[in-house]
Amino acid sequence: MADDNVIRLAMEVDEYLRTNGTEVLQGTFIDVSGHAARQQLWTRQFDWFICAGAKPKDRVRQMEIFLDVVAAYAATDASWLLDDRFAGLLSRDERCIVERVGDALDEVPSGANGLLAPLESIREALGGRAE
Repeated sequence: MADDNVIRLAMEVDEYLRTNGTEVLQGTFIDVSGHAARQQLWTRQFDWFICAGAKPKDRVRQMEIFLDVVAAYAATDASWLLDDRFAGLLSRDERCIVERVGDALDEVPSGANGLLAPLESIREALGGRAE
């Protein structure tokens, strides 16, 4: 919230909302500056999350971790699940399950039709390769 254009836009949105009788938060701001005064200035407009850390690089790292967690919980895409290159992202238990599912899906012939066609689609959607 140091960029004049961003501040002007936030103020215009705030003015529009107040003019129309709506008082809602505009969003969440993730602050790595370490200046709590900004939070106080924008309390009515934003949920304000100040990242912990003594140094800017520590606060930036906390922001990266926070955003990674948000993305992990928000993502429903599993197109990488059967791709061996991403196995390191899974826990041991998850890897065991994924390997068993992958082995079962590997049994589905490429170009399957009839009742097996959906299994081939599932294998492709999860990043598996046709044998």
